[in-house]
Amino acid sequence: FYSFWNLYFVLLILYFCFLTFFLIKKNVKLSLGVFLLLLPLIYFKYSDFITNAFGIKIFSNFVYKGEIPLAISFITFTAIASIIDVKNKIFDKQIIGFFSITEFILFFPQLIAGPILRLNELFPKLQNKIFFSKDNIKFGLILFLIGFSKKVFVADNIAEIIDPIFLNPNDFSSEYLFRSFLLFPLQIYFDFSGYIDMALGASIILGIELPINFNKPYLTYSLTEFWRNWHMTLSRWFKDYVYIPLGGSKSSKIKTYRNLIITMSIAGLWHGASLNFIVWGFLNGLILCIEKIFGFYKNKSALRIFLNCFIIFNLWIVFRITEMNKFIQYFSKLYGSILELFS
Repeated sequence: FYSFWNLYFVLLILYFCFLTFFLIKKNVKLSLGVFLLLLPLIYFKYSDFITNAFGIKIFSNFVYKGEIPLAISFITFTAIASIIDVKNKIFDKQIIGFFSITEFILFFPQLIAGPILRLNELFPKLQNKIFFSKDNIKFGLILFLIGFSKKVFVADNIAEIIDPIFLNPNDFSSEYLFRSFLLFPLQIYFDFSGYIDMALGASIILGIELPINFNKPYLTYSLTEFWRNWHMTLSRWFKDYVYIPLGGSKSSKIKTYRNLIITMSIAGLWHGASLNFIVWGFLNGLILCIEKIFGFYKNKSALRIFLNCFIIFNLWIVFRITEMNKFIQYFSKLYGSILELFS
């Protein structure tokens, strides 16, 4: 399944499988294990960005500028969660063999884009014999087709409309910019949730139920609630393996806010090797802190849903536009035209 995309990167897959098994079975220091698992991700996804950002010209000939290996971020996070859970005795390493951990890491329905699974969520289910039932096959196919339709017929068609707008904002009127402002959040939702539905559907056909990843995120009352309902397995991953190890909310309020901003900034960088992703993550963390300070997340009304969507939709534009000059053009033209209506 993976080699059909790129045969050479199967070696990378083998690296993750052998290394994860070795780290689980041997008493390797956790920090070293996490570093070794992060190395491919740092090289393939971030080496060019780091070299340019810090002006490290000496390494410029060694950075990777090709196509990023498929699913490397998800595989890396799955492997890291596995060694941490074993190290913290959340899961028994004695029942883990090389082929079983390989099967867990490379479980193909969720391999490419999640959901990100923990050992206790999937590993025991993979030990059972696959049992096909008519109900599972029927429901799984329906769910798969729903996801396929969301991705191909909705998300991809929206992309054809709005991609040229984001590519050259100055070439379009504010009406088109506003249209893209409303449509991109729908595109990213139908694209991502569509894939997740396909992953869940394919897994159900095999008799294995995966955790849901989306729960009406745009009908939430606050950004705090949004992140509990959007890409839920990734949010839990960052909470358990970044936010809590930093201290979570157990220390002072200032440190809690610091931990939130650091966690969300790292989450932003995880989405892509570009400054706009870091800014997007930082702004998410900052707004989460503001909600905690003023208790905005406690107010539940239709108006709060509208205001929350307005905040989220603006953040998605920061996520979408990678070039600063186009970012400025987009927002200047969009909000300049809106202000003119009231002047």
